[in-house]
Amino acid sequence: MLYDRRRGDRRRRLLWVFSLLLSFYVTVFVWPTAWRYHQLGNTPLRTNRVTGEVQYLNLQGWQPVLEVLDTGNPPPRPTKTPQTVADQARENEPPLLPAQ
Repeated sequence: MLYDRRRGDRRRRLLWVFSLLLSFYVTVFVWPTAWRYHQLGNTPLRTNRVTGEVQYLNLQGWQPVLEVLDTGNPPPRPTKTPQTVADQARENEPPLLPAQ
């Protein structure tokens, strides 16, 4: 009788572990599909959730969206240089008046 109870517990545990593994597989690989679909105007787009690759649909099928070409030019420098604390203090000083 004790042997039958152990056998039933083992089957129940195995079923429990199998159901946990199956639910993990479904939540990781099936439920959030690899592609997220959206539209830009009338053009269907899809984005790969893992790689971030974006594709659009045309008559030839799904085509990758071209990235912005890098021209090799560095970004423009800011026109105003950052000020130090001493420079800011000098700007806030009242102007010197000539001695009378």
